Amino acid sequence: MGDIASKLLPVFLEETGQRLTLVNRALTGEDCGDQGIKEAYRAAHTIKGTAALVKLPTVRDISSQMEELLTALLRQRRTAPPRVLDALRGALGHLQQQVEQVAGGGTEDPQSAEEVRALFAPFRRVPLAPVPSSAPSPALQESPPLAPPPAEPASPVSPVIEAPPAAGMEELAKSLTPLLEGDAEPSAPSVINICCRFDVSGRSYSLPMADMVEIGSLTQVFPLPLAPAYIRGLLNLRGQVMPVVDLDPIHGTPPRPLANRHLVIAEQGGDRLAFITDDIPALAPEFAGETINLRDFLPRYGIRAN
Repeated sequence: MGDIASKLLPVFLEETGQRLTLVNRALTGEDCGDQGIKEAYRAAHTIKGTAALVKLPTVRDISSQMEELLTALLRQRRTAPPRVLDALRGALGHLQQQVEQVAGGGTEDPQSAEEVRALFAPFRRVPLAPVPSSAPSPALQESPPLAPPPAEPASPVSPVIEAPPAAGMEELAKSLTPLLEGDAEPSAPSVINICCRFDVSGRSYSLPMADMVEIGSLTQVFPLPLAPAYIRGLLNLRGQVMPVVDLDPIHGTPPRPLANRHLVIAEQGGDRLAFITDDIPALAPEFAGETINLRDFLPRYGIRAN
């Protein structure tokens, strides 16, 4: 594990422990209804993102699979069949085990993610009914069972849940998040407030977890002639070129040397960019300082990665 990921790991373990407790309560409560599924979805989505930052691919894989199945429930607007809940609880057990192993100084077991994949396999056979674009909310409701494909006879015990294709899950998860936030009760504990916080010239900034890609050390930056002062150049990150943004000039502070500084890679709508930071960024449960909303930031400063 890299130096930056190692420093972020204690925060990840503490935050993830709280989220796993929340998921367990949501999936084992007497009434695992609308709110329980929403809370479990939010927690799985956040764990997936933060696990990527601390380089835990198995934890990310398991939480991603849970997110897919929970999203399928939300899209179908139905209560979870008992067999689906049992599978989700089994996946939660695998996820807890992997986090505990890492917390104890051990390493992940990739086989655990494969076992979760096998747990969820029965629920990927029946296509989802299309959700009308005018549907007001993904709230769960009772609805009649969907008919299985003609080529496969219906089974009285076969669940009718299927995770959406993996290729579209990232966009689907992001599109569901604001809907779920709007439906949540004000008193419900939030599990999507985790953010990346960093400082530049004494100013604090917060970036929502949904926009985070990764954190890394600042490597070679290629100058970009005629670019505004806040664009320090271009970064080639594993073959993907993106602008490097310096927040100092935006606030009227002269640009400073890049040596021994760090980067936060963010993405919005397919556009990636890298923010220069003074110290190693931290994961935090609350926003502080100036919150960077990429939907506003990118067009305001004319930044596009492609």
